[in-house]
Amino acid sequence: MRYEQIVLVSSNDRDSTNYPSTSRFQVAIPTVKNVKAVEFIGGVVPDKNSVTSEPYLILTIEELMHERLIATNRFLEKSFAVLMLSPPNTPGTFASIDTSLSEKMVYSTTSGNINLNKLTINILKSTGELFDFGGNYQTMFMIKFICED
Repeated sequence: MRYEQIVLVSSNDRDSTNYPSTSRFQVAIPTVKNVKAVEFIGGVVPDKNSVTSEPYLILTIEELMHERLIATNRFLEKSFAVLMLSPPNTPGTFASIDTSLSEKMVYSTTSGNINLNKLTINILKSTGELFDFGGNYQTMFMIKFICED
């Protein structure tokens, strides 16, 4: 039987001593078992350090990096999602991720069912460097896990 679990991931829930940056952090999640596919649903990032001037950001989830995509460069190859940002309604607040600019990325597992109890998130520039938001600003992402018993 197939079922879906949606997980909201907030950088505010990280261990800020071990992960001081909101561009690279790990959060514990309730265990998600028998994952067959993962889909990026949406999210927000702070409108800081000219983030909306970036052509796109790359979101990686280290626990899924062995499930490679085919891409034209090594940064995109490691991506879970490519984040195209919409300008915020009020400058300096939060920019939402525009999922209407491209089809939703569905990430199918190739190594069978996987179980996850944590997510290690990296938010990268298109050049592969960590994006520096310039402070302790919250990021938030919605991720759908498609599981099968």
